[in-house]
Amino acid sequence: MAQRYIRPIKQFILDPMTYINQTLNESLYRRRNDYLLNISIFTGVILSLLTVIGCNDKNGESVKILHEGSYIIKAKLVNGKSNGKTEFYDSSGKLTGFINYKDDEKWGMCVHYFPNGIVSDSVEYVCDKEQGYWRHYDQRGVRSHFSYFYFGLQFGPDLWFDKDTILRNYNFLNFERQPIVECTYNRYGHLDSIVKMDLTLFVEEREKNGTPLFKLFAYLPCIPLADEMYSIGIIDSNKIARKLCDIENRNFFIDTLLAAPPRGFHFYLGCDLKANGEKFDETIMVEAVKKVINR
Repeated sequence: MAQRYIRPIKQFILDPMTYINQTLNESLYRRRNDYLLNISIFTGVILSLLTVIGCNDKNGESVKILHEGSYIIKAKLVNGKSNGKTEFYDSSGKLTGFINYKDDEKWGMCVHYFPNGIVSDSVEYVCDKEQGYWRHYDQRGVRSHFSYFYFGLQFGPDLWFDKDTILRNYNFLNFERQPIVECTYNRYGHLDSIVKMDLTLFVEEREKNGTPLFKLFAYLPCIPLADEMYSIGIIDSNKIARKLCDIENRNFFIDTLLAAPPRGFHFYLGCDLKANGEKFDETIMVEAVKKVINR
């Protein structure tokens, strides 16, 4: 007997309607090329793949229910597009997760549950992309790992918690997901050591209407339980520095254009770091590196 082909559950969890079409197309393709497949089995696969209950109203709204193996997906459609909450249930009818859509795009909270009903992870979508912290928990509901996303790109804070919810490790990832900051915390949750802190200020020379400009880019790590104040300034070959302005750290990086510095000066990135009383109290200054930024 030919083995039934089942697409991985993860492929349809976030896009059920595309999954339906792909699954039916693949089943038909395999039926055409597999003459050993019994026609009754093929019919049973199709019937078990899709059971749709339509509750259309005058506003074009309907509810679709998809049965796939032991999973059930309940989706709300408006004029043929996913809108509102799509829910996922196991064979016993227990809710295993949900995600929100807006005109076929993931928009809003996405949450998954353990079999005991405790949240396993959650993240918010904006314009079909993960945005903000993706939070993971253990089966007791205790936080275990938080990672940060910026419109679908994972970078920035990466936090790992001990079983007693105390922060034990913090990394800051660049756009290549490589750690440029690594910190450890003691059993009380206080900052214990900064193992690595590689700050870099990248600059590119630009020109607009004959005026020379510089494009500046730098990551701005925000270390938990520490106070950082970032700034941009200029410095000359004699190490005479002039601070231009402080930076408000909201998106964990700065990406801006500035006028060219005076002759003999170049830009620097400063960071005043304080934490854990007097244990961490230092000023970090990194001078600009001319480099094409590939992101």
